[in-house]
Amino acid sequence: MIAGDGSKIEYEVFFRVWKPGRGRIFLHVESAYVREANYGSSRPKGMVIDFYVILHNTLNNRAIHV
Repeated sequence: MIAGDGSKIEYEVFFRVWKPGRGRIFLHVESAYVREANYGSSRPKGMVIDFYVILHNTLNNRAIHV
């Protein structure tokens, strides 16, 4: 996100994704935290997973992580 003064604000978002049936996807955000200024690296360790990969894998009963 971009703040009103133009500075960049990063969040850590934790969520669950599941398929209740009939081609629908539920995405439930469990928590979201603003990253602290002294966090260090702006990118957590691990691979970035595209949102559409999460949706596709959930619809096709595949694991999301790679």
